[in-house]
Amino acid sequence: MFHNGSEQMEQLRPMREADIPDVLQILHDRDEDDAEDAAETFRRGLLGYFVWVRGNDIVGVTGATPIDNTVGGFVLGWTCIRNDQSPESLRQMISQMLSMLRDEGGRKIFAPLSD
Repeated sequence: MFHNGSEQMEQLRPMREADIPDVLQILHDRDEDDAEDAAETFRRGLLGYFVWVRGNDIVGVTGATPIDNTVGGFVLGWTCIRNDQSPESLRQMISQMLSMLRDEGGRKIFAPLSD
């Protein structure tokens, strides 16, 4: 968990179905097409996805899936924070995600970019 200077701590937790509307809104606020693509991804399952929460508020999303036939290779999934969050919050979320991947034997992560 990280303290961002406010009274509440930020932490990464596994994404649940109940989180999907909030996560899609975060993505939609950045790019409508990405939100539509993410909705399809989430319909296939949430394994490997996490939400970045402060108190009870979802402020970001990230995830990664293993790459078949690799040793420690992962592809970064939908990763975004709310528009009202600081770049430091994004850095902390990604840092915690990378730490979790290292703990799972992760050695490389590939990050596809949306347009």
